[in-house]
Amino acid sequence: MKVRIGVSCGITYTKRGAAFNHLDIGYTKSLLASEALPLVMPVLQDPTLVDKVLDQVDGLLLSGGVDLSPLLYGEHLMDASHRYDKRRDANDLLFYRAARKRGMPILGICRGHQLINIAEGGTLYQDIPSQVDTKILHSASPEQQDMEHMISITPGSELFQALGTEELLVNSVHHQAVKDLADTLKANATAPDGIIEGFEGTQGGWLLGVQFHPERLSDQSEFQGLMKYFVEVAGREK
Repeated sequence: MKVRIGVSCGITYTKRGAAFNHLDIGYTKSLLASEALPLVMPVLQDPTLVDKVLDQVDGLLLSGGVDLSPLLYGEHLMDASHRYDKRRDANDLLFYRAARKRGMPILGICRGHQLINIAEGGTLYQDIPSQVDTKILHSASPEQQDMEHMISITPGSELFQALGTEELLVNSVHHQAVKDLADTLKANATAPDGIIEGFEGTQGGWLLGVQFHPERLSDQSEFQGLMKYFVEVAGREK
């Protein structure tokens, strides 16, 4: 049987107030190409169902999406125009903490990467352009395909094992980023301006977060290699 990966999703609200679960198709395509069975996890109305959902999967992928509320790490909003989704924030944190308690392999991408840091006690830059002195473009086109900057990867790290290189040109679609890294995490990739682009857990089960979007570049072997590595780890932990 294929390795089963649970994938978090977001919520889209229509002008009439209807709500829809949504997920970029790149996540499921990339997992299927890695011979995993993706199971999209809805934003639950009943939090007591979290463990029942996790019983059905071998690994958890926390997907990208709208900004995380700074209230989660004890800060006030810098810009009231930025969009947050408290329902999704609460849902993703429930799934993360329950999966972490199990020692389940977890991969966080973009928002998922940031959520892991918050859940572990870290903080975020709410807005890179106004808080970080940098000339690097971290917020690219909505298509999330543009290759924007290099990252340096720590040799021997989990990310190095997955990608097989110490340097890589990545896409970049974020204006928030890890500020204070949680004590339970270790950075394994940085942009030239010092922004953390990847980290891994230092205790408990397998844990990896990346700020870029490998699921959007799965036609390139190195990025597909990252997803395959995650699926292999989840398969070993079955």
